[in-house]
Amino acid sequence: MQQNVLWPLRCAHRGGAQEEVENTLEAFNNAVQNGIKYLEMDVHLTKDREVVIAHDYDLSRTCLLENTNGKKYIGEFNFDELPPFRPMF
Repeated sequence: MQQNVLWPLRCAHRGGAQEEVENTLEAFNNAVQNGIKYLEMDVHLTKDREVVIAHDYDLSRTCLLENTNGKKYIGEFNFDELPPFRPMF
């Protein structure tokens, strides 16, 4: 009798961030095409309550921020005010 074994659990953290730009459809599609059954993502809300998929609530690692001292958070912006994404590759 074959058991449905979950361990070792193979999950694409941030959609497989080491292979594609994290938390993008390309990353999630790549993970699925490579046999990954579980996708991990973090979901946040903007000030106007739009959904944003991003690992960090703080935008400083993933976005181009101008004239900032300290951290900037997704919830401080309306969706249309979010800063541009920083190229990762």
